[in-house]
Order: sequence, then structure tokens, then C-alpha cells
Amino acid sequence: WHPTLLWNCGMGSGASQPHAHAQVILTYGRHPGRAELLRRAGDAHTLRYGRGYWTDVQWCHRTAGLVTDYQGAAITPNLTPCGHRELLVFGRDAETLGKGIYAAGEVLMRKFAARCWNVGATLAPVDIHAEPHPGSTLVARVVDRTDKPDAAGGVYATAFAAFELYGPVVESVDVVE
Repeated sequence: WHPTLLWNCGMGSGASQPHAHAQVILTYGRHPGRAELLRRAGDAHTLRYGRGYWTDVQWCHRTAGLVTDYQGAAITPNLTPCGHRELLVFGRDAETLGKGIYAAGEVLMRKFAARCWNVGATLAPVDIHAEPHPGSTLVARVVDRTDKPDAAGGVYATAFAAFELYGPVVESVDVVE
């Protein structure tokens, strides 16, 4: 079983009113959508180079001087983002990943005046019969969704949806079409 967390945070959170919420997608045998594409690319990378994909991604960001370490988590701007002000958070377990997500949210609020953001995180596979996979890295993507204030001064979220981070691959996020 593969859990993926999708979390809308802060004011707006995809609605016209405060509406923070989260979902966990639990899939059997593989991650959903983009998370599975990344997992497969990571497996191919490991087979070809003998190193973990996310370890190499961290190394590239660290070499460029872009990584901040926070209580066991590594936080960096994503060099290939899918959203505005996207941060990558790496953790060795759920606790360190959570601390990193907290720090990423603080950065978005304090440095960029973010009022709403999305988190997409792939979590460790759940198998009561299996041993934990040593050396695996948990990854979260945190994206600022704050739109510019409207004429009345209200700040709402952009049309970017949390499932665009790791959820099912779709062509449109407009549920009305």
C-alpha cells in the first residue's frame, strides 16, 4: 500500500472562504499518477547509476548552494517546479518530513506573504509484513497558491490544485467542463 498526502493549507485553499483540508490517497501496488511516474524514473535512475534519484536531486541542489537543513529535513527551491514558489522537502521519516513541511510553510508565509499553499507528499509504503526500506527518502512538494489581492482586498487561491503535485494525471482541473 502506497500513501500519498495532498494538503491544502491556509486561507482560501482552493475556495473563496477559509477551507483548509487534506486527503490521503492509498493505492495498492503503486503510487497514484505523477508520484508513480517519479518512482519509476527513480528506479530506472538507481539501476543505471547505482545511486538513489532523490539523493542525486538533493546533491544537485546542495552543490548549487540551494539547500537549507532544518531539524533533519532538507528544504530547497525546486529547479523544475510545476507551481509558483515550489519548494522540495526531503525527510528520512514522517517526523522529519513534517518538520520540513512546517518550515517550508513558515518561509512561504514570512518571506513571500503566502496565504495559501499546497503540499503533496509521497509517504513510505505501508506493509505490516515488510521490513522498512533502509535509506529511502520521503519527499514533499510545497507550492505557494496565493493569488494577488482582488479589488476588494481579498486574497484567494489560484486555480492550481493539490492533486497536480502527485495526484492523477489530468488535462484540466476545471470540474465543470
